[in-house]
Amino acid sequence: PLSKLAITLWSSETIRTLGLPEGEILQALGLRPRWDDGGRVVALDIVPAAELGRRRIDVVVHATGVYRDQFDGFLRLLADAVDRIVALDEPNDPVAENSRAAARRLMAEGVRAEEATALGRARIFSNAPGDYGSGLPDAVRDTAGWDDPAALADPFLDRLGYVYGAGRWGAKVEGADVFAAQLAGVQAAALSRSSNLHGVLSTDHPFEYLGGLSLAIRRAGGATPSLYITDARAGAPKTVAARGFLAAEMRSRYLNRSWIQAMQAEGYAGTLAVVDLADNLFGWQATAPGMVRADQWQALHDVYVRDERGLGVREWFEANNPSAERQVLNRLKDAVRKGFWAPD
Repeated sequence: PLSKLAITLWSSETIRTLGLPEGEILQALGLRPRWDDGGRVVALDIVPAAELGRRRIDVVVHATGVYRDQFDGFLRLLADAVDRIVALDEPNDPVAENSRAAARRLMAEGVRAEEATALGRARIFSNAPGDYGSGLPDAVRDTAGWDDPAALADPFLDRLGYVYGAGRWGAKVEGADVFAAQLAGVQAAALSRSSNLHGVLSTDHPFEYLGGLSLAIRRAGGATPSLYITDARAGAPKTVAARGFLAAEMRSRYLNRSWIQAMQAEGYAGTLAVVDLADNLFGWQATAPGMVRADQWQALHDVYVRDERGLGVREWFEANNPSAERQVLNRLKDAVRKGFWAPD
């Protein structure tokens, strides 16, 4: 059974869904929001174990820099609630158990026992105050800079490893990786998607953060986590496997004759959307290999290089942006060189 989950929080998703990702976190931990008369959440109450009727699910939270700035109040309530859950020390409670395990790991890294015990309660991580982004997309695209994708994990852990909670707010603990200590043992990670405009391949942020968490969890010594998308696009949210979400987006959008023709009508700008597709598919492959199949690389080649749809793709590239065609070809070659795809 699931006992430890990681969730990445984006302010755009929170605003569009009116707090759906936060609701997932509270549901997992067994917390109930309390509102004031003006509709603001002013406290998080612990649902008693007997009422909850199941084990709590521990949650490690990554908050983007923008989320940290906009929803500081919720993060402070959540950090306090985790402290209180750990203090209850309920029997068979993953939150308390994982806090002790993280503390032991930190003590083994040289952290004093008292400080390690406090940091064992840390569950919220983000950039340093005033810092944004992870640097991971640029690092992934710089294919000359790495051979094993595992090398990309350490800068990700370092830049996003600032602790928000456990008596600190935006602090880095020198000589110990608190973020890695908490990610160890995470079984699943989730990201919300609520827009029909952007899925998981149209920008680099989904692989940057959800893929980045997968990379970091493996680097922290954990098994490859299951990745999920909370699909809130149709007004009836459901949780789906992230690889299935990517596959559906690939088929319905990027391999779709109508979408390609619409991009062709946009000329230069349309070619950039294809470059983004190739770059972002590569980003998923590098950070979370199970997200991408070999036949998806083959389909990208067949549609945009071999032009199996007969849409004059090469002529479109050459007339509007020959550089884009070269970038797509180079990314396909990168996939071959890194062992992601073995075409005939």
